[in-house]
Amino acid sequence: MVATGGLRTALTGQQQGRDDMQDDRHDTPRDDEGERFDGADRRASSGATSDRPQPFSGLTRLLRRATDEDAALDAICDYWHGLRRGHTVPRRADLDPRGFSDHVSSVFVLEKIAPGLARFRIAGQQVSEVMGMDLRGMPLSALIQLGSRDALQADLVRLFEEPAILRMRLRSGARLTGAMLLLPLRSDLGDVSRALGILRTRGPVGSGVNRFGITSSSIQSIGQAQGLPPGYPLPTASPTASPTAHPAPQPGFAERQLDFLAPGPDAPHHPSERPYLRLVR
Repeated sequence: MVATGGLRTALTGQQQGRDDMQDDRHDTPRDDEGERFDGADRRASSGATSDRPQPFSGLTRLLRRATDEDAALDAICDYWHGLRRGHTVPRRADLDPRGFSDHVSSVFVLEKIAPGLARFRIAGQQVSEVMGMDLRGMPLSALIQLGSRDALQADLVRLFEEPAILRMRLRSGARLTGAMLLLPLRSDLGDVSRALGILRTRGPVGSGVNRFGITSSSIQSIGQAQGLPPGYPLPTASPTASPTAHPAPQPGFAERQLDFLAPGPDAPHHPSERPYLRLVR
């Protein structure tokens, strides 16, 4: 009986031990879960990063892209200001592509042809690729959608007449965006009828024609365009034309004003000479 009672006591103790172990197993997940959250809190407080994408990563990329576009526009604007040399508006003849060699493929030159209208005289490769064709001779409005052309026309009037600096944000479809800067220039005659521009795009251009809507624009007046600024060099005309003399090399993108000779019996004739040609790219 004593042995039997001792055995019963031992079995009872073992059963109690197993019950305690089961209670511990039931408590363990709660303890592990609590420890896991505690560990996550510690990782967060220590600065550890998660593998999941950050919620503002897309916004950061967009801001970086906008910053890159603005940096290119600011570089051209700084170059333009450097050409002023105390004048209200610099001369187109002073343009030198070496001064903006990093952005030359995005740069273009406009010529005013009527109030609110301007055409391309020179266009960089990337600018022409947006339209899929050579833009020389085409109006600037060819790049702009119909719904934004009235706004562009009003801004161009101010750009040439005040004169003013024009910045625009552009969009074509859902994936192609752009930024454009236009800066007024004086022609060889002294009138504000030229403009230095830059167009930077972001997104697939494709092989077709792209036209942009103007999403926003800002224009800053820089002074009066009436009359020439003090000290501005006036163009001088030669008293007698010499058709045999070759013109001196012109700096940068300069275009020489040709002298006009009316046909008449006293006009010199040199059939053996070939006219002077200069390739404008």
